[in-house]
Amino acid sequence: MTPQGVDTRDVCVEEDISIQPSYKELLARMRDVFKVDDIALNYRDHEGDLVRLLDDEDVHLMVREAKALGGGAKRPVNQFLWQLHVTLASDYSVYNIEA
Repeated sequence: MTPQGVDTRDVCVEEDISIQPSYKELLARMRDVFKVDDIALNYRDHEGDLVRLLDDEDVHLMVREAKALGGGAKRPVNQFLWQLHVTLASDYSVYNIEA
């Protein structure tokens, strides 16, 4: 998300959002963490492509897919299986748009 590349970090959300968060909860928390309003929330699908979250239904899909895949990597029991990928809302270059 930065001009220098990708900034990866773990964000503590345990007290701030529910196990099945709403899109608005996630967006508000990430705006607060990154101190940027013009962001997009994304997750990686089973093929490794970024998928932009637009609403609560997309969040449900992200959580459902993470549970089905088991989260991929080993994670502590107190961490969610899903991962958010925050990008600039105007940066469409991060998406696989092959027809």
